[in-house]
Amino acid sequence: CVIARLRGIKFFFWLTFPYHEADATLGSERIARNPYLIRIRGSITKVALYRWILPLSHHVFVQSSRMAEDFAAKGIDKRKLTPIVTGIDLAQVSPRTHPPARSNLRALTVGYLGTLVPERRLEVLVDMLAELNRLGLPAKLLLIGDGAKPDDRRSLQERAKELGVESQ
Repeated sequence: CVIARLRGIKFFFWLTFPYHEADATLGSERIARNPYLIRIRGSITKVALYRWILPLSHHVFVQSSRMAEDFAAKGIDKRKLTPIVTGIDLAQVSPRTHPPARSNLRALTVGYLGTLVPERRLEVLVDMLAELNRLGLPAKLLLIGDGAKPDDRRSLQERAKELGVESQ
């Protein structure tokens, strides 16, 4: 953004996730491997974002209306914040109130490709698998990747065993 200003060209920024806030949370909850470094990174990112990147941007694309409101509340000009929603509005989705006919059931496979580290809170995927099975919906969870430490994978395996879905 500084170089763009010096050269007289417009600078646009798209923030899809509040990384600075996530770093602060991971550091304070001590989920990260090195919580102190994560908190320092979050602090540096916050300063860069609020003092240089956002104020010097000609326009900022954010992930949601809520994110735009949060940045506006921190003093960023609301006129240069545009939400680009890439998810779905759950209020517009009708929940299924009964399971589909047994003849229509095929096993659903949910895949995750990435690092199996605690910061990602992947146990929610194991919990989701157990919930689908509880509802009578056949599902499998495919985890592609490994943790940085053996305990990372092992904790997910233990959660799956605890919920009775370790073979799925």
